[in-house]
This record gives sequence, C-alpha cells and structure tokens, in this order.
Amino acid sequence: MSYETEADDAGELEVVVSSDDDDAQTDATVNAPANFEVTVDDYDETVVDGETLRFDTTIENTGDVPDEQAVVLALDGEPIDENSGLELDGGESQQVSFEQVIDEDPGEVEISIQTKDDSETVPVEILEPPVYTVDIDGTNEPVEEGDRLEVETTITNDGEAAGERGITLTADDEDVKEKAVDIEPDESTTITLGYETEPGDAPSADLEVSSPDDSATTTADIEEVPFFAVSDVDSTAPVDVGETVEVTATIENTGDGIESQTVGLYYDDDRVDERESLELGGDDSESVTFEYDTTSADVPTTNLTVATEDTDETIDITVDEPPLFDMEVIESPDTVVAGESIALTAAVDNEGTLEDTQTIELLVDDEVVNETERTIEGQESDTVTLTTETARDDPEETVDVTIT
Repeated sequence: MSYETEADDAGELEVVVSSDDDDAQTDATVNAPANFEVTVDDYDETVVDGETLRFDTTIENTGDVPDEQAVVLALDGEPIDENSGLELDGGESQQVSFEQVIDEDPGEVEISIQTKDDSETVPVEILEPPVYTVDIDGTNEPVEEGDRLEVETTITNDGEAAGERGITLTADDEDVKEKAVDIEPDESTTITLGYETEPGDAPSADLEVSSPDDSATTTADIEEVPFFAVSDVDSTAPVDVGETVEVTATIENTGDGIESQTVGLYYDDDRVDERESLELGGDDSESVTFEYDTTSADVPTTNLTVATEDTDETIDITVDEPPLFDMEVIESPDTVVAGESIALTAAVDNEGTLEDTQTIELLVDDEVVNETERTIEGQESDTVTLTTETARDDPEETVDVTIT
C-alpha cells in the first residue's frame, strides 16, 4: 500500500493500516521540500543614473532538504544580474549582495530579488546625474605680464543629485587650473580660478571655464610690462681730446603701462651723466642727450653706454689727439772734410691720432739749408735724411747742425 504526501504533510505523520478485524499504526516523518525564501535587508532607495545600485538580501531554505537555485536581480521584471548556483541545506540561510550600474532614464523603477520559489520587490528612484552649468562673472583684467589673471565663475547644479565634478580653466587652449566642487541639487557656488601669466601672453588671453556638462568663454586683456628700450644711439664724435662729446639716444616704452625711470650715460660702469625721472606711456618715446668730457685716457677710442633700468646700448667714441711730429736724430757725423756733405737722419713719430703733412727742415747755425715735406698717419713713424754741402775754405770750423 502507498500514499502520496502533500505539502502540508511535512512533519510527523501518523500512518494507520486497518482491516475489519484489526489495525496497526506507525509514525512517519515527511520532509518539507526545499524553499528558497527572499528577505530584502538593505538597498539604495535612490541611485544616480550611470552609478552603482547596491542591494543586500538574505536567502533562506525554509525546507528540510538541500537545493541549489539561482538568485536573480531584476529591474521592472527584466533580469539585470544573477547569482547562479546558490546551494543551501535545509534551514540554512546566506546573504547575497548585488552591485549593478544602472543605465535608465530618471524616474521610479521596481527592483526585485527572485528565486525559483519566492521574490520580493521594492521601489527605487533613479535620479538625474549632477548637471553643472557654468557662468563667468568677470575677471581682474587688465593685468600685466607676470601677474596673476583670475576668473570668477558661478557653478550651478541643475541635476537631481549631488556629486563632485572637476571645473577646468583653459587659457589659449591650454589647461592652466582645475578645481573640484561638490554642489547640492539646485544650489550654486562661486569659485575663483587663476594662473600666473608670462612674458609673451599680451595682448589678451582667450579663457574658457568648463565642467563635464557646460562651458563659458571670455577674453581678458593682458598688458606688456613697461620696458624702456634704447635705440638710435649716436654721438658728435670724433672729437679732440679734452673736448665734450654729446651722445643722443631714443628711449621707447615698448610696454603698455606708464613708467618713470632714470636713464644714464656710463663710462666703465660709472654714471657720468643722467636724465632723471623720464616718464613714458605705452609705445611713447623720447630722444635724450648726454655729455661726456674726454680725457687722454680715451684716445684713440672709448666706449660709452646708454642704459635704462631694463636694457642698454653701447657706442664707440673716437677721440683724437692733434698731430704732433716728434723727432729724434738717429744718425749724424761728428766731423766731415771741408767741401763734403753733412747728412742727418732722423726718426719722425706722429704722436697724434690724425694724419698730417709738415715741413722738415735742416738748419746750420740756425739757417735753413734744406727741407722736405712728410705726410705721416696718426700713431705712425717715418725716417727723414737731409744733407747740406760744406765750404772748402772752412777747415776746422765748428758749426751747429739741427733738423727740425
């Protein structure tokens, strides 16, 4: 004899076998079938679109026999994740967790945990991600090259969730500053982004402030730093030693701002003349004149420098020493025979710096008896020989012979 048990027979079952004359009974244990029951423990009631949903649940086998089942995470009834092959003995339970990136339109959805025997469903709100809009309020323009350029910007979160976002400042297509901000939904914050400008950034910078969602642009003026350049340096040289030489130069402010500087004339690092408090606006220029009294140390050339606080230019000055023929007899006879010639040879040095032509004379007892002309360049030498005839009737006579 046999009997098909039913679900509610689980437990101790009294079995009786009887006839018309007698009966017998016994107790039988009926095991409950495996039943994987679902209990939701914890989950994210809201999740930002594109971010991860966390879901913790406990699965308990409320039956008496072991079994193996899959645990499924479903969104609006469609499976999106699965833990397959969960094995539980009768009466055993185990926590199952899911982490799943949600890619759905904002709104309410139903998230359920399903086994073959049971399921539990809860509502989850999918939020629009943070949307950071950008509005540039202004800059601290104009700034000079080398100064800090700052951009004041208002960032507004138009999304439904808070979240950290990077805000980037770009100058002329180059990222120069980044700052992270975290703003609650429908809230705003004002930030200042800045960077150090450099020489060459003038006359302006194209600026962009951007978030992952939005951007805004503006242009800021950058001025060149005042710079006093020196050009067109000239002088009244050449001059004779002891005279005053004038040096002129053009001073130009090649920058943008107004500046006042002292401009000087220098000799061997010593300031010998100056123009105090020369004030020039951007792109303005002015001619200045300096004076320098030459000395013998400047012969034949010297250097003078016109200098501003920013730069300098040097000019060569020619200083002339007047021609000066210095003579030295290098060959002369002590005695000659009456009637023969007297010859004197002299070295002639032009100790000046300028070429000159002079007459060289031979004198006998202060009377000119011969002469010649010589042209000698400055700082050069020549040799001159002059002769004169003696009288035959002047034996043993002593005469003074001079070359000059």
